[in-house]
Amino acid sequence: MVHSLLHCDNSALPDRSKAGVLITLSVVFPSISNTGFQGALFPARMKGAKMRREKGFVVGLVIGIAVFICIAGFLPGCAHADSPPTTDDFSVLYSFGSVANDGAYPLGSLTPSGSTFYGMTSGIGNYADGSGTIFRINADGTGYQVLYNFGGVNNGANPHGDLTVSGSTLYGMTLGAGALGAGTIFKINMDGTGYQVLYNFGSVQSDGYCPYGSLTLSGSTLYGMTQQHGGSNGEGTIFSWSLTSGAVPGAPTKVTAKPGNAQATVSFTVPASTGGSSITGYTVTSNPAGGVDANAGKTSTTHTVKKLTNGQKYTFTVKAKNAVGFGPASEASNSVTPNP
Repeated sequence: MVHSLLHCDNSALPDRSKAGVLITLSVVFPSISNTGFQGALFPARMKGAKMRREKGFVVGLVIGIAVFICIAGFLPGCAHADSPPTTDDFSVLYSFGSVANDGAYPLGSLTPSGSTFYGMTSGIGNYADGSGTIFRINADGTGYQVLYNFGGVNNGANPHGDLTVSGSTLYGMTLGAGALGAGTIFKINMDGTGYQVLYNFGSVQSDGYCPYGSLTLSGSTLYGMTQQHGGSNGEGTIFSWSLTSGAVPGAPTKVTAKPGNAQATVSFTVPASTGGSSITGYTVTSNPAGGVDANAGKTSTTHTVKKLTNGQKYTFTVKAKNAVGFGPASEASNSVTPNP
């Protein structure tokens, strides 16, 4: 983590009444004759802001209003040299929801690579929970393709930002889900293969939850922000992530459980992938909740879960942890019923 934020506001929610569209828009700013001003509104605003600093708020405000009125064409001598934009400058390239299991509600921007754009939607896709998608489309509106469907607890869900390109790899974040339910950092190849969760937020107490926005790449380091928890103030964080850090481990496999008196013995097989660094421990979780892993954080592949209720059916999942953080949960074990 680089710095802890003092405040965050997550009250603004997207308007999800429509699925959304991809568009192009050619913006033509008017030129103004007989005023000594040429160009767009933004330089005029900057000039007005500078004037406000130098000569006071009232002067700057008056100049800003005058320039706006002039641009609108309401004053004599402010004739437009160019015609205002028309609908011919606007094109819908793609309407979300046009194909089966399509994404919807894009909340970020498009990321260019050559003549192809990459982006994400925050909802729908082929999972019932509507977790969102990663897609690509050509600059002329052809070639739309869903590359990946977010969904399931471990893979992250509902991205609220842009993708970041490094070589032939796309990096991004999801606001929710992941192994710890607090969002993820992920990577995926431009052809849609190789999706991998690199980091699960919530892996350490201070890292923050629910990353919001986009990753910024500088050298071999990604930078981003979380909108909740973490840090010294519990109000979000600014973080960095090295591309050489490796990844979280995969999920343990072949999880089996044997019942005992108010406890169960859970055995499993190590993950196929360690994420590039040694596994430092495993944690077993009961469903329903309430069980306590007596061997939590140990590298043994047999753990005892205690404080179970006799007569209650339980299943168990296992997560592995390495230097990067926790990996995804395993598939659930067989169901067992503890008895005296």
